Amino acid sequence: MLTYDVDMVRPLTAGDLDGALALSMEAGWNQTREDWRLIMWAGRAYGIGAEGRLVATAAIIPYPPFAWIAMVLVSGKARGRGLARRLMGQVMSEARMTGLVAALDATPAGRNVYTKLGFRDAGSLVRLSCNGPARLPAGETRADIEIAPLDGTAISQVAHYDRPVFGADRGPVIASLARRTPNLALVARRASRIVGFAVGRNGSQATGIGPVVADDAEVATALLARLLPRVAGRLVIDVHANHPLRARLEAAGMAVERGFTRMLFGEGGPVGDLSRVVAIAGPELG
Repeated sequence: MLTYDVDMVRPLTAGDLDGALALSMEAGWNQTREDWRLIMWAGRAYGIGAEGRLVATAAIIPYPPFAWIAMVLVSGKARGRGLARRLMGQVMSEARMTGLVAALDATPAGRNVYTKLGFRDAGSLVRLSCNGPARLPAGETRADIEIAPLDGTAISQVAHYDRPVFGADRGPVIASLARRTPNLALVARRASRIVGFAVGRNGSQATGIGPVVADDAEVATALLARLLPRVAGRLVIDVHANHPLRARLEAAGMAVERGFTRMLFGEGGPVGDLSRVVAIAGPELG
């Protein structure tokens, strides 16, 4: 039987990066050390240890008016002991104390658990994947859409553009992702006005594309037509299930890998403009 380290929830620090990464790798998730570092920097991560190693985690990233809950992980040998429940209690308590609406993207198995905790469905997502490069069908992009690297002053402009769409300020997160993998960060303009952007990053299992935000499907297509051919290996993108771009991506050879359910706690209302969110930044970042 595992002996828990004083059986307490504790904040994670940079010294826990290896243990946190080992947990997400055990689960087959796509995070890297850099992702875990970003989560700890943008929010707070908590864990429970046993016999000197990390066996359970959960994280919260404040995006006022909501708080993003993520990385709820328990090692196989430590499951069934209520560790996830204790960690969820920690992050949910933080959300309540700060007056933020808790939100998360749940796997099918996780949805059953979160429903019992008081979360309700607020949207459906699908993870599409392929062994790249993927190419959107020719002839679908418009000539009046200018695609350029997302760098320099464009990052702050994109953060301003994204705020009403996402429903909160996540400019620092977008900046971090764009600077990490600059060749996978693009901005779209029409008549010099920003009308969309897309960011990708290398993961432990695949290159993930997201967030992708665009005024319409044609802008999203122009962004991804430029971005997707740059990815040579396995590629994943988490798109809203009913977005028109989903059919175009499936026509390009991407297949549904699994689904997610976006969930909000209690009576908290939806935030942002989901009609312009093509793909999320990932279940760990929203």
